Amino acid sequence: TLGKTVGTIFALISVVLYVYYLSFMLAPQILKLGGQLLETVPLIVLEISIAFITILFTLNVYLTSIRSTQSELISKNKQLTQKNKEITRQHEEKIVMLKEIHHRVKNNLQIINSLIRLQSHKYKDDKFQLLFDDIQNRIFAMSAVHERIYKSQDLSDINIYDYFDELFKDLLNQYGANEKVAYTLNTEVEYVNAQHVIPVGLILNELISNSLKHGFKSEGNISFTYFLKGENAVFDYRDDGKGYNVDEVSPNFGLELIELLVEQMEGEMQVISSIGQGARYIISLPNNLD
Repeated sequence: TLGKTVGTIFALISVVLYVYYLSFMLAPQILKLGGQLLETVPLIVLEISIAFITILFTLNVYLTSIRSTQSELISKNKQLTQKNKEITRQHEEKIVMLKEIHHRVKNNLQIINSLIRLQSHKYKDDKFQLLFDDIQNRIFAMSAVHERIYKSQDLSDINIYDYFDELFKDLLNQYGANEKVAYTLNTEVEYVNAQHVIPVGLILNELISNSLKHGFKSEGNISFTYFLKGENAVFDYRDDGKGYNVDEVSPNFGLELIELLVEQMEGEMQVISSIGQGARYIISLPNNLD
């Protein structure tokens, strides 16, 4: 459109200049010189005509070039639009596929949990029941992540506060401690990468389970804070239960699992606890939130 407008204006200016030259410059010269000029008039007219034709030819070449360029641009825009549509379609298909995968993983974990629950009914010993409960809680901590992923619009990040809150509520309900144990939850970070959430969720699951099983005689409080500090993501977990002597505690699977997960994530853990003073765990992990 711009090329056509410029070309039209250029042609009009050329015609106006041509008419102006004939009317106001050439005609008076012809009248003044009279007969002497009559002999040269055909030659002058021929030269002017050639010049005008040259101008028109150049203008035509210019307009043709503009039209060709515009046609090329339109064709490329159509190709780009088609490619964008194809990329969008493939992206949407991948999202649907990934959500379906997470949904199936979550369902499979629930099936495993159900099988464990059925198997646990064969054992009447409380120690075995506690072991089965621990296994089920760990599986729930993982399946909850997959459930949140396939229900979320964003497959890469999870609302960390909602996930932690769900873990607390499920475990309190599991141990029948809803009315006995209160908890406070604070998170400085809103969304965390899904790959980072599963090990962190397992660690929190072990800490809550440990407090509910061994930390409280009757009632108690748990506080959990998740925040950023420099290059690290830090969570500070504490309860006001009976506590224990760190140097004297016998190793158990839960604490060993926590230490293993912290080591795998190249983090550090500090345990602060003593008899009658509750327990506190400060765990610092590389900031893999993105």
